[in-house]
Amino acid sequence: MESDDYALFTMSDKNRKISKRQVDKIKESIEVIGYINQAPILVDDNFVIIDWQHRFMACRELDLPIYYQMVDWDTNKIMISLNASQKNWGLPDYISHYSKQNIEWFVYFLEFQEKYNLPFTSTLALLTDTNTKNIWNKIKKWEWYEIYEYSKIIAEMVNRTRLYIDFATNRYFLRALVRVYSRAWIKWLLKVEENIMAVPKQFSSREYCVVFENIINRRKMNKNKVDLIGETYKAKWFKR
Repeated sequence: MESDDYALFTMSDKNRKISKRQVDKIKESIEVIGYINQAPILVDDNFVIIDWQHRFMACRELDLPIYYQMVDWDTNKIMISLNASQKNWGLPDYISHYSKQNIEWFVYFLEFQEKYNLPFTSTLALLTDTNTKNIWNKIKKWEWYEIYEYSKIIAEMVNRTRLYIDFATNRYFLRALVRVYSRAWIKWLLKVEENIMAVPKQFSSREYCVVFENIINRRKMNKNKVDLIGETYKAKWFKR
């Protein structure tokens, strides 16, 4: 079907944000090879755009007619499937998409990220106590991990220490802090914070744990020393 009434169509708030760069690329393509009307945008029965929202914007800016096809599929699934086939969705896209549907875990994720002003990967490291690779499939399938119970305490520590070091939100640094908390007592985490200026920037969680272990175990008897880098831990945690 065809229409030149642009006001008839609306954007879905569940889709990803419009990229001006992507719109400009489509406009350039249309200007070079012409407008191919055999590739319509997809809309639901309320004329909400499910797919090809960038094509719609490009056509509107070029004052071209909109060719569209109305579908009655599950818009939630089709939107993810079609977008992923064109340009792979990242974890932030999935989390944003599900949060707009008021799914509790995903809403909490974005609120936590905003409250503590953390990068995406850092928020993921704190809330899930895992790495991006392990959680990828769970989030894509609308699944999630339990929220790590000490994430708020560590996030508050990070906000204090970021005043003194520039790597406080680094995901390797955060995973090492999580390791300290899960393997030792709160007082050892505080001891690390007290000596944070002596911590040099490292390039893996394991290296940070070695530094933290040295700080915690200073002047301690052998039998009371904290072990942060045991063999079990190495196998599970220290893969980048």
